[in-house]
Amino acid sequence: MSDVYPILVADIGGTHARFGVVRSRGEAPGELRTIPGQDHDSLRSALETYLSALSGELPRRGCIAVAGPVEPGRFILTNRPQWNTPLSILKSAFDLDVLDVINDFEALAAALPLLALSDLQPIGEPSAMDRDGTLAVVGPGTGLGVGAAIRTKRGWQALPGEGGHVELASPDLRARAAIAEGARRFGRVSAERFLSGPGLELLHVTLGEVDGSPRRPEDAASIAARAGRGDKAALDTIDVFFHLLASFAGDVALMFGARGGLFLSGGVAARLKPHIDARKFRRDFENKGRLQPYLAVIPVNLIVTDTLALRGCAVHLDGAHEGDLS
Repeated sequence: MSDVYPILVADIGGTHARFGVVRSRGEAPGELRTIPGQDHDSLRSALETYLSALSGELPRRGCIAVAGPVEPGRFILTNRPQWNTPLSILKSAFDLDVLDVINDFEALAAALPLLALSDLQPIGEPSAMDRDGTLAVVGPGTGLGVGAAIRTKRGWQALPGEGGHVELASPDLRARAAIAEGARRFGRVSAERFLSGPGLELLHVTLGEVDGSPRRPEDAASIAARAGRGDKAALDTIDVFFHLLASFAGDVALMFGARGGLFLSGGVAARLKPHIDARKFRRDFENKGRLQPYLAVIPVNLIVTDTLALRGCAVHLDGAHEGDLS
């Protein structure tokens, strides 16, 4: 078994690329490094930067999680298309025997069963997890990702998808007004349109348009910082953002029957963590009419570890190439 380790694991988002190495089965990823995507014009360049700094034996196998659709032998980075590279080129460039690519939320989903309480921050009650129930994850970051893990007779199975691009809706009047304004401009409002970093920025401007009081464009970090100082417009934006996110999370929990728990991940959720009102979030999450009792028993937790996708890559390699490990 030792000859298949170490393995390379990577999580490639629209803003940052995170790399790590797993040197033995079951070990947590180590030798972690986060590289800003804007610093490199290709994934090959970012990989070369990371691997050239490693000491010891270099990986011969790897798994890359990407923020976008995956096709045989290739992937599509939705928010960094210049990094799209055929896997054959990367395998050859770095002398890898195996290089798999999976959707980043497939990686997150694969690792959900590994979560410990120390990896989580509960959002309201209940907080207990049913370890045999389906688990679902929603993650607003540069885009909006959705994934799930389902228990099967052969163990846990991760389900990828592009759930962030479904139609957005809300029972909240102010959120609905923002969606209507977005539809006027774009023709269609996907969940990702508002539930992401760029989406938070768009929502801020859109709410100003709804009010007839224009707001200057600001990035998500600036909106979060001003909210922390008590700015009313920024707090209003974040309040509507969480109305939408909680309602969407409830929809995802219903779609997957996620009785084991709904998990929030992503840089935007982490940045806005101080502004989460657990009581309001649970109310909006459960506000599904006759299905309210169904959702009332589903725990919602914020994932506070930033290595889960890397752990999911290792889980994938162990499962996808299990026959190679003997």
